[in-house]
Amino acid sequence: MNFLKTIFASAIGFLIAAGLIFVVGIIIVVGAVVSLGHSFGTTSEFTVKPESVLSINLEGEIVEHNTNDAAYDISVLLYEDINDVPELGLGLDQIQNAISQACMSKEIEGIFLNVSDMVCGSATANEIYGSLIKFKRSTGKFVYAYIDRMASQEAYLVATAADSIFMNPLGSIALHGYASTPLFYTGAFKKLGIEPQVFKVGTFKSAVEPYTETKMSDANRMQTQSYLNSLWNDYTAAVAYGRRLDVKKINAVADGYADLLSAEDLLDMGLIDAVGYKADVTKLLLKRCGTDVRKLNLVSVRDFLSSSASSRYIDNKSQFSMTKNLDKPNGYIAVVYAEGQIYSTPNASGLISGRQQEIVSTSMIRHLENLKSDSLVKGVVLRINSPGGDAYASEQICHAVTELNRVKPVVVSMGDYAASGGYYIASNASVIVAQPTTITGSIGIFGIAFTAEQLTSRLGLTSDCVKTNKHSDFGMFTRSMTPSEKALMQSYVNRGYNVFVERCSTGRNMSGEDIEKIAQGRVWSGRQAYDIGLVDTLGNVDLAISIAADLAGDKELNRWVLRYPFKKTDMERVSEMLAGIKGLNTRLSAKEILRENVEYLKRNSGVMAIMPQYEN
Repeated sequence: MNFLKTIFASAIGFLIAAGLIFVVGIIIVVGAVVSLGHSFGTTSEFTVKPESVLSINLEGEIVEHNTNDAAYDISVLLYEDINDVPELGLGLDQIQNAISQACMSKEIEGIFLNVSDMVCGSATANEIYGSLIKFKRSTGKFVYAYIDRMASQEAYLVATAADSIFMNPLGSIALHGYASTPLFYTGAFKKLGIEPQVFKVGTFKSAVEPYTETKMSDANRMQTQSYLNSLWNDYTAAVAYGRRLDVKKINAVADGYADLLSAEDLLDMGLIDAVGYKADVTKLLLKRCGTDVRKLNLVSVRDFLSSSASSRYIDNKSQFSMTKNLDKPNGYIAVVYAEGQIYSTPNASGLISGRQQEIVSTSMIRHLENLKSDSLVKGVVLRINSPGGDAYASEQICHAVTELNRVKPVVVSMGDYAASGGYYIASNASVIVAQPTTITGSIGIFGIAFTAEQLTSRLGLTSDCVKTNKHSDFGMFTRSMTPSEKALMQSYVNRGYNVFVERCSTGRNMSGEDIEKIAQGRVWSGRQAYDIGLVDTLGNVDLAISIAADLAGDKELNRWVLRYPFKKTDMERVSEMLAGIKGLNTRLSAKEILRENVEYLKRNSGVMAIMPQYEN
């Protein structure tokens, strides 16, 4: 009995100790997060010293608008010195705002870029490249770029906007051209006994080809070659301009696969300006700023933005609350960010990372309706970076955009993608602005259902059915669809496509016949889309903001921008972190893994308006 008492007491003691450790751990995490927020300048104003250099570290994925500030990521606790923490997860809006503010800052002497391991799409890279070129032209200040490890093709494009590019002796750049290499599952499905049943509209709607073909169709090969050529032509023109080289030379280097060339080879070819370590660049910056070695002031993007009292961007609730009662500004242009695949419902687990982007129709519609009723919002810029998704959800958002546009002007600004469902939700805006390298169009939809009749038979599984009507068991995965069911499904997809074309026809003020000629699921580059009338003008998000201000009847409105949704507060971010910790054990269970996979299949099945992926 005493032995059992001892065991019981020990167990209780262990649980109490574990609980205390967990509570203390939470307190430490919360304290560290709040402290780090201050260290990064996100919750207190930072003072920029004279003769400072804006340091833009583009390491990691660049999202459109990061509501979960990466400064609060728990991984920063692994660093001994706060100055060693990389600025992961910067939003494109933060980068462009910082460059814009640096133009006017007397304290900022120039910009220092670190482009290693930068991850983004072509249009995002073009946005940053254009902002840097504008910065140099308007101020005469310097821009230096440093490549530490590998610079992707997009990262190298951004670097070419600099006056000088410096590279680590063991650094490298990616420069090999664009390619699309889809993987086809048809053979594997046959071996497994799985039959994809596909229903689509559009000669070029190739998103389903990996499930039905063993290679690209002729139509898909033609459209892919066409838009990749367009993207590459814009890329080489920009790089050639930045490096003062001929486009033919850029192509010759790409043909030789520059990814494997040494830093010395790249220097000889004129693709970089100097080889050295980061400390060597620091010395050059000191010399350029004319300051003492001990006094070089590198200011991060987040710190710099927290220092700028004149910032025209409002991206949190407290800022908005403080300005609502002021006589000035008279109103705002709201920029609403729509990034990621389109869904009707949010991720059921509720545990997705803050950096994983998706567009949920219910949330997006709520944002748009709030902006429609807010008298301070005079115009809206819908910033889209999406390959599409759920066709039903896309239609609901399109309707909300149309209704908002009846009340106040809506201007669409396209990012890396605004294709298929992404174009659907853009189609009824007053004006559509795209980057030349935006991927857009793909006006078409498809439906897909997987049948595992042969697989279940091989496994010895059988099924039976009792039903009251002819199609009560429609969609059962244990059998193929009947001819009448296939006809019903194709009719449903056709109807959805006709609605899509009608929305584009109305929004673009074109006949249905003219839309049909450029629809059929075909993918276009932004430049091609401009030539055929799918977009109104080429440019960046700042141009879209200016257009929205003009349409609202007050050009001064482009000085006051409300970014939506708002950034999350410290406590909201901490709550998410704790929810993630709490759900970790649950997510690791076999039952939860199976449930999440089933949920994923449900969210990515049915009638879809989404474009095929390409890689660069």
